[in-house]
Amino acid sequence: MADFQLRDGSAGFVIFPPAAPAGPVLTLRRAEPGQATLEGLVSVGMLDRPVAELLRLCVRSRLNVLVSGPAGSGKTALLAALARDLDPMLRVVTVASHRHFRRPASSSTVELVTSAAASFAMLMAAAARLEPGLLVLDGAAPEDIAALSERLLRGPPGTLAAVRPEVTSAPLARSVDLVVRTDRIEGQLRVVAVEDSKGAAAFALENGKLARGQPAFAATLQARGQGDALAKLFA
Repeated sequence: MADFQLRDGSAGFVIFPPAAPAGPVLTLRRAEPGQATLEGLVSVGMLDRPVAELLRLCVRSRLNVLVSGPAGSGKTALLAALARDLDPMLRVVTVASHRHFRRPASSSTVELVTSAAASFAMLMAAAARLEPGLLVLDGAAPEDIAALSERLLRGPPGTLAAVRPEVTSAPLARSVDLVVRTDRIEGQLRVVAVEDSKGAAAFALENGKLARGQPAFAATLQARGQGDALAKLFA
């Protein structure tokens, strides 16, 4: 008998002969992206511990974060994990075409789901009026990018958005504090890069620490009382 875990976070249990005379018996519990946690994503190798701590710090400090990656690369799971990591009483408003985002029943979460009668841009505007502590936007289409860019540039801080690479334009990337790039490499979901708004270089890991010392958003974190926490993350 053996327990195992797949690279996408799914967990399974198998019983082999002779305990199962008719042949191996397998059960598989598929991972649900909305149930993801930062600790879980670190444990399955989607992101390294220092990167998880950096993203936690940035989201808790209400920086604007853009997650960019192809379909099936873990964007929704990362959004859910970052939202789940926050105080459950913080008002989180989600806008998506699905219902994967699930927080504890006691949490202050408002879920908005797009439809033919309610477009992404329409719901994004409605969500802003709810004055969320964190606005989570998943799956903006090309026709929604102008409205998304406007929200990121002129709206209040605290937006976490996910888009596909083909709509991640340079102006959109410059409208956020940092861009997180995800991909699927040999079946493994991975955060492959974290860039600041200038996009000059990914934050590389050296000896277990983030190698770049002064990201463009450092001043913002310092102004929000997180300068010491940021300094501990960088070599």
